[in-house]
Amino acid sequence: MHPHNDLGFEKRMLVSYGIIEVLGRARNEIQVESIAEDDKTIAGFVGFDMPEQKKEIYEQLYADMGAVVKAKLIFCIGGTYARGEDAVSKSYLEACECHKYVYFMPQKYIVVHEDLVASKRNDSKNQIRLLNRLEDSIKSGSEMEFRTVMKAMTGALMTGLYHIDYSIYVLNSIVTTVKTALISMDMDEVDIFGSDLREQMEDIDNISDFQIWMNDIFSLICLKRQNLRTSIINNELEQKIVSYIDENIYNNVSLDNISKALNISSCYLSRNFKVLMGMNFSEYLSEKKMQCAERLLMESGLSVKEIAYKLGYNSIQHFIKLFKMRYMSTPKEYQKKMKGSPCGENPLEMPKT
Repeated sequence: MHPHNDLGFEKRMLVSYGIIEVLGRARNEIQVESIAEDDKTIAGFVGFDMPEQKKEIYEQLYADMGAVVKAKLIFCIGGTYARGEDAVSKSYLEACECHKYVYFMPQKYIVVHEDLVASKRNDSKNQIRLLNRLEDSIKSGSEMEFRTVMKAMTGALMTGLYHIDYSIYVLNSIVTTVKTALISMDMDEVDIFGSDLREQMEDIDNISDFQIWMNDIFSLICLKRQNLRTSIINNELEQKIVSYIDENIYNNVSLDNISKALNISSCYLSRNFKVLMGMNFSEYLSEKKMQCAERLLMESGLSVKEIAYKLGYNSIQHFIKLFKMRYMSTPKEYQKKMKGSPCGENPLEMPKT
């Protein structure tokens, strides 16, 4: 008998003591002995002389405890044997075997060993095909295919027709397949999920939660891939924008002209320019023009007026104001200071100590 693992330690112990008390009550023709193995598990032994009524006895014991203890309980029941030297130990080991199958039977509350028809049965050839399909669905981002394959693999295990060792092997193979797919896509599982998937798997309580977990894993992988694609696309677009503005800095540069040249929506460019470039369009263009003006002042023989007009400023005063905001001096002052400073030294920088 196994209290559900969704309570704190102290509450689980209180549940255990309550169950033991209920089991110890006197019943006609039934004797029950029990002990708490830990805060989650109670071992109980039922003695009776009516083996043909054992199903009704189990149901009645479960109902008695359910009326007193408000927690989900799972009965794991070993075989029924005549009193003998090894009857108790044999039944106990079978109950422990049942408990292993609870993971794959989340809807059951009573698991009886003699009802388990699982043998050493496995389906390795079909499993390999399904695992290959699973990996392909991850790489292609096909959610429908992923869910279909996952349902086929986990649904088969929930029938109870497969031995526990094979069932656990299949779940581990699924996680391994996900990890393999991530490696092939050059994706870091710790970066995406925060820890190793095998470590996370240890915290999964049952196969239904495993299905939900796997679907969440797939969604996170798809989201990460989409973000990576968006990042790559944005990087490429950023480089194209930089190149266009640099090549057309002396022409009429506008968002419309850029969008037409790059064959993208002007609305999209307008909305996302600051995200891509780190500042809005007017700020970026002004910064680029000031950098160009600084270079022309140092490398060309053009006057301040000629540079202003060359960069598209009709107002010289406005050009000088923008330049001073950027370089802390007028164009003439900046030119004079820079040309009068030793080679390679910027007089606007603070002296190093």
